Amino acid sequence: MGMTQYGTMKYIQATGTPDLEKAPEFFQVLAGSSYVTEARLFDLNISPRGRPTVLFEVDGDMDRVRAELDGSNGLQIVETAPVTDGKFNLLGTLVPSTVPLLQDVFGALTQEELVVAKPVIYRDRQVHVRIVGSSSTLQTAISKLSSNMEFEITTIGEFDRSHDTPISMLSERQREAVVTAFNLGYYEHPRETTHGDIADQLGCAPNTVSDHLQKAEKKIMIEVLESEFEKK
Repeated sequence: MGMTQYGTMKYIQATGTPDLEKAPEFFQVLAGSSYVTEARLFDLNISPRGRPTVLFEVDGDMDRVRAELDGSNGLQIVETAPVTDGKFNLLGTLVPSTVPLLQDVFGALTQEELVVAKPVIYRDRQVHVRIVGSSSTLQTAISKLSSNMEFEITTIGEFDRSHDTPISMLSERQREAVVTAFNLGYYEHPRETTHGDIADQLGCAPNTVSDHLQKAEKKIMIEVLESEFEKK
């Protein structure tokens, strides 16, 4: 009998920058508006009729988002609900057929033998995504995505969730703030830097750094403590 051959599961971390004029209105609002800091797609379910239902966590103005997306193409809002710290959940239904770019991108990402790892992050007129699959399937997806938007691959590697750490739970901006703070000696005793120094490195305001660090530290502590409780 021959030995069964096993392939290596790959992933790519990439940033997509669509043409805003061709992008669906919900992308313009969630990734390109002044009243939304960041949106994270946490889950997606496709109905038997092929209608995708999506769940976002949005850091922004809930009333303004609802008003701007009311009657927009590409996304029909089902419900919104406030969470904490200026965030809210948005449950909606995607309508890819109404926006050619959305239809093409959705088609590229929902092919067989391919998974988009959550969360998908929308910020600064870009979408940050991690895609998992075989090498051949990923190459096909990359080709289709690159023909529809500026698509930059930042990381390619072997997919292994066992290598995930609490910091992987953070948003990109939170991760940047924590890593920069660590590199500058913020977590040394005594501290070797300030929020102002970190802000200079990141190109933002000191109070924004403070907000990112507080939220990041809370997420990390929750992840660590929950892991410890699961062991008991």
